[in-house]
Amino acid sequence: MPNWAGSCWYFLAFSFWNKEKEITNNQITRNKQIKNSNNQSSKQFGNLNLDFGNCLDTWNLEFGTSVKQWLPVDWYLGGAEHAVLHLLYSRFWVKALYDLKLLNFKEPFLRLRNQGMILAEDHRKMSKSLGNVINPDDVISEFGADALRIYEMFMAPFNQEISWATKSLQGSYRFVKRVWDIYQKYQISNTCLPAGKVKDQKEDEGLVIKLKKTIKKVTSDIPEVKFNTSIASMMEFLNDFERNPQGLSKESAKKFLQILAPFAPFITEEIWKNIFGEKTSIHLSTWPKVEEEIVEEEIILPIQINGKLRETINVQRSMVNNQKEIEKLAWESEKVKKYLEGKKYKSIFVPGKILNFIVI
Repeated sequence: MPNWAGSCWYFLAFSFWNKEKEITNNQITRNKQIKNSNNQSSKQFGNLNLDFGNCLDTWNLEFGTSVKQWLPVDWYLGGAEHAVLHLLYSRFWVKALYDLKLLNFKEPFLRLRNQGMILAEDHRKMSKSLGNVINPDDVISEFGADALRIYEMFMAPFNQEISWATKSLQGSYRFVKRVWDIYQKYQISNTCLPAGKVKDQKEDEGLVIKLKKTIKKVTSDIPEVKFNTSIASMMEFLNDFERNPQGLSKESAKKFLQILAPFAPFITEEIWKNIFGEKTSIHLSTWPKVEEEIVEEEIILPIQINGKLRETINVQRSMVNNQKEIEKLAWESEKVKKYLEGKKYKSIFVPGKILNFIVI
């Protein structure tokens, strides 16, 4: 069958191919024995005697339990150019086979997502004839496979068309290098504090909370194909990780590697085994979960003057009920002070919610 019509039902064969392959081999063997015994003519394929008529039996459409197990396809990822021909014919085949009672489902794909096209640096479609094709081997040689993967997932939303920019790849390369560097500075101990620090020093709770938020973000983004926002959240966390002198515990540091692993599989595997001494691949490890509620160490409290928002301040959760201390913090802001200095006022305070100064 020609072109698109003939290539758009291959996914049906994947579900039962091993079973049919075994049946086919048995059929070929039987045919060979029959042909040899009867000394009949046949077509020659290598060392096998194969009859064209019996060959059609290998595409037996009375699918068994394997089809029910594997089909319909959970998720179809493809280019926008597939949305017409490939999708059209795939649906045609499935609906036709359903009408013939050979399939028990009407749609071939439960979920469809199209990715955007990456254009050349000249904003045209990549083409050998135009000489604007980016060779991934050259990029990997200069920046590494992980940096290339990070860049392609970070450069734009999954379904957006965007032009390639080699200069922009530098940012992804720096991110990967920073991850490598921060883990090289750390030793295997109860905490991943830099060499020379006190080993029994506790990890920073604020940083742990940010890590949990990052894990939740990446975990929820991946099924939605929001790879760019996943990477952005990990970049943001890495900034806090680098600035924080207290560091993370060994187990917490490993969790960050695990959520980075699908995006940068090579560097994370190297750190996982050489820094943490793990024997099993990071890609076979259990994905970190955050099941408990994330309680922020600080809250942002709005400060109003006569009912109008004039400032926001960060308040430790331990002092959210301490009105005097919060008013003191508010007075440290010039935005608040200029409205209240030299004036009489009263305050309305709702713990953890708002502080409102009313000028009398």
